[in-house]
Amino acid sequence: MWKMRHDQIASSNLTTAPPQPPSKTPARKIGRGRPGVHIVQFPSEKNQRVIPVEGRLEADMCLLLEFDPAIKSYRSQPLTVRLEDEHGLFNHTPDFEVQPTGGRAFLLEVKPHARASQSFRAQRIEVARQHFLGMDLEYVLRTERHIRIEPRITTLRNLYGRARTVSREGLIDLLALLPKDGSPATLKEIAAQMPSNLGHIGRGLLEGWVEVELEKPIGPNWLVWRRPR
Repeated sequence: MWKMRHDQIASSNLTTAPPQPPSKTPARKIGRGRPGVHIVQFPSEKNQRVIPVEGRLEADMCLLLEFDPAIKSYRSQPLTVRLEDEHGLFNHTPDFEVQPTGGRAFLLEVKPHARASQSFRAQRIEVARQHFLGMDLEYVLRTERHIRIEPRITTLRNLYGRARTVSREGLIDLLALLPKDGSPATLKEIAAQMPSNLGHIGRGLLEGWVEVELEKPIGPNWLVWRRPR
């Protein structure tokens, strides 16, 4: 599996509040009071329900969370707080609460880089970060510069939809083709015995059974191998 070297989401030294079970209900109605916001209903395999998010960038963030083996679950817009900066009072709702498989939950804010860089928004993000730090909650900002790294994000988009059509039991055929010693097989080699394979590879990636070359685009020489377990 890929390692999120330059935009690691989960870490081993999280200093956040005790994890809470994911809620099906966001802290506020998604998109309420925000003209022009495109609502995306993201079908989460990891949470086994639809996660409503605001825009394609947040949906792409969901993809990274879905495929990250260090993430157990996540929920959108988990809480709203009333904050104050030099311009006055404002409400702030983080985009996600993320629960790693180990460690404590943390908050994740997703914004386009251009918006996050605007002085008043950058100031409010910092006010929010300091507020949540006082609550012993880590607050992480991610932009398209962290999320939409190519060819990784395009590959994950291609694999996710196909993976959702393959059951966990469907992995058996793929695993039978991959060397047990963890040495890689090319997509061409896999396709020779399993023509319809990307869904199985995607399911294997979601379930943590296989790893792939996410730093390279999908092609005949793309490598797939068993993940060490």
